[in-house]
Amino acid sequence: MFTGTYLDDRGPIIIFSNTWEEHLEHLKLVFDRIGQASLTLKKAKFVFTSAEVAYFGHVVGLGKVAPRSLKADAIFEFKRPTDKKQQRSFLGIAESHFAQIAACLTNLLCKNQKFI
Repeated sequence: MFTGTYLDDRGPIIIFSNTWEEHLEHLKLVFDRIGQASLTLKKAKFVFTSAEVAYFGHVVGLGKVAPRSLKADAIFEFKRPTDKKQQRSFLGIAESHFAQIAACLTNLLCKNQKFI
């Protein structure tokens, strides 16, 4: 596996490789598939040959995945929610990649669920 994308037609595509030669092969494969599907891309949104990229609130590259510091700071500084509105705000800030982990927090927003 050398690529990932968000689950809709507007989401970013990320392509990662171990070597420059491998990356060129991966790019060709992805662009071929996009062409076969008659899809279009916006050139202005491309970022090529970057060792690290910002991707859904994280810095990805150079063998690591780390939360962007501003995003992490906002999460760490967020006061403990005391009602559903604050809980929604927290989930909005901390949205990246943890639907499974946040299920118990999201369940607090259910209509007949008592907020504790």
